Amino acid sequence: MRKFKAIYLLSPTVYLVIAYLSLAPRHFKSPIDLGFLAPDKAVHFTMYLVAAFATMFELSRLRLLGNKRNIIWLAIVLPILFGGLMEILQLYVPFRSCDIRDFIANSLGAIVGFILFRIISVRLSWISRDQSPSQDRDRESR
Repeated sequence: MRKFKAIYLLSPTVYLVIAYLSLAPRHFKSPIDLGFLAPDKAVHFTMYLVAAFATMFELSRLRLLGNKRNIIWLAIVLPILFGGLMEILQLYVPFRSCDIRDFIANSLGAIVGFILFRIISVRLSWISRDQSPSQDRDRESR
């Protein structure tokens, strides 16, 4: 009998939450617009950082990180395109608007999420490589 492969639902869940938060109608328009430094830009940045990070995490769990084109396409381009789509769809949602600054924050978040995952994964691989020889030495000395 074939083993059942677990389907990873982390990134689809993240994207669904982002879609809901982006497309749910608001009942009010914010009276304060602080430009690019508005708090909602930090929210956009963070949401897409998490989306790119979750995508990279799932790619690593599925062992699909060997192909560099897959990494760039799925972990950077997909969140950026998704962010652009959400901004365009907001044109049709009450009290929402398409904002290029939101798109820029989304894109920067996706890029930083990708870079952050790469840094963390490299550091963790160094830690595991550093521990492996020492563990072998400990076993030999016993």
